[in-house]
Amino acid sequence: MKTSRPDAGALLATARQELLDTVLPEVSGALKYQVLMTANAMKIAAREIETGASTEQRILDSIGKLYAELLPDHAGNTDEQALADDIRNRRLPTEDERLYDLLLAITRNKLQISNPKYLKDR
Repeated sequence: MKTSRPDAGALLATARQELLDTVLPEVSGALKYQVLMTANAMKIAAREIETGASTEQRILDSIGKLYAELLPDHAGNTDEQALADDIRNRRLPTEDERLYDLLLAITRNKLQISNPKYLKDR
């Protein structure tokens, strides 16, 4: 059922704009920097909400698929920290193109949320 209430992303965008339009002009120095950092964090949170769980789920599914193919005894593992540990401890073949592609996808996903301009500039 559709409601007339704004979603979390819209609320964050409204609050961020109010912060920038109303609060920012009234502050200076270190406080101005803190307001800008807060506004940036709100923008990142809004992008994370927009991408939703589906993007994160695709990454987790890809990690699970990689484990099923390269380390069948660890099939079902979808933990990014375990993936990092397994790379660091050379339990995964670092020369495998599938691992490279997965790490690139994870990095792009994180950049799309935290710094999409970086991706546009590349």
